[in-house]
Amino acid sequence: PMLDHLNTSLDLLWTLAREKGFADRLTVVVGSDFGRTPRYNADEGKDHWPIGSVLVMQDAPTWGDRQVGATDDMHNALAVNPSTLAPDQATGTVINPKHVHKALRRELGLESTVADSAFPFNNTEDFAFFEST
Repeated sequence: PMLDHLNTSLDLLWTLAREKGFADRLTVVVGSDFGRTPRYNADEGKDHWPIGSVLVMQDAPTWGDRQVGATDDMHNALAVNPSTLAPDQATGTVINPKHVHKALRRELGLESTVADSAFPFNNTEDFAFFEST
């Protein structure tokens, strides 16, 4: 039921943004601070798991309509090449929220701002999430 509510809310947001004429300037980011374990615990529940997801939406972006990253059967993150965004277990990097947020700053023109300088992403790989496919 909560995913249905989220979908309905996102649809309403985009409908209103188009009606009001600002959809072309809107970026929506939906994420979670954690995932759930791929197995049930002793209490038949699921615990926190460090693998999550982020959904980034814009109105008809050139980089859209794709998924980046994957997990194995046990829900462990697989490494990705930061430039090609293809799976690369040999030399790739596991995507973390810092990678998404660093790329979002670049996409939104927020690099080299006061906020960017105050909260740097030191030693964080650059991912080409928002480059045209």
